[in-house]
Amino acid sequence: MKTMLAKTLRSLRSLLFPEGTREALKSLVSRDGRYWPQMITDFSAEQVLVLAPHMDDEILGCGGALRKHVLSGAHVTVVYMTDGRRGGDPKLYRCGLAQEVIEDFESALVIQRKEEARKAAEIVGIQKQIFLDHPDGNLKVSHQTVKQLETILREERPTVIYLPSILDVHTDHRASSRIFYAATKNLFCANNLSPIYREYEVWTPVLSNRIIDISDVVETKNKAIEQFGSQMAQTNYLRTQLALNAYRSIYHSQGFGYAEAFFESTAEQHRLLVQHFLDK
Repeated sequence: MKTMLAKTLRSLRSLLFPEGTREALKSLVSRDGRYWPQMITDFSAEQVLVLAPHMDDEILGCGGALRKHVLSGAHVTVVYMTDGRRGGDPKLYRCGLAQEVIEDFESALVIQRKEEARKAAEIVGIQKQIFLDHPDGNLKVSHQTVKQLETILREERPTVIYLPSILDVHTDHRASSRIFYAATKNLFCANNLSPIYREYEVWTPVLSNRIIDISDVVETKNKAIEQFGSQMAQTNYLRTQLALNAYRSIYHSQGFGYAEAFFESTAEQHRLLVQHFLDK
């Protein structure tokens, strides 16, 4: 009876979690079999690409890492998926204002947020910014969004890619992951590329397997965050991100420094995890 039950459970597990997915989930949960994330010390990648759902995600999630890449001679490209027009005071939409007034405010905010992103990029040293300008708060997987990102990835040929966590609760962040998944299904194999994926944390802490010590560049990251005045007026990102980065330093400097945390995976592992968690 016990043998039959064990066989049944094994069959059920195989049905629910095919072998490739089980290995990807094991990587996610076990963090490469270690009890703490591994420290990243090599920033020699020549081409780094960041997928940012909104203007500020690239700095909040991996601004310290990007600064270290820049200092090591990397070329960093940031792709912004949305136009950021919904990032203002939410009370604006509950005041009964005319639609024209709201649209004018949103258009002005888009201009402001792009300028904030440019100033932050200059501080960190980011060399290239691509604004795709899809509707903030309503990002969707479509032929257009997928082809746009596929074309960019084909042209940039990044060796390291920073992207939102597939477990992030923000809808635009999850949509960005779905779009990225669709754009890369066959891209890298066809072009003989095997980039490293690093999922960063903004709205949802990642189950990390990699850590980057940013103690020596945290002031640069903070100055970059301060450029996003329109967003700081809504949420104290400087305080929350500094606290998160301080906590992440518990792994390697006993909480006396600052660090950014990531979940690193291969393209195949990421594909299987997206299929399991998002592609339903």
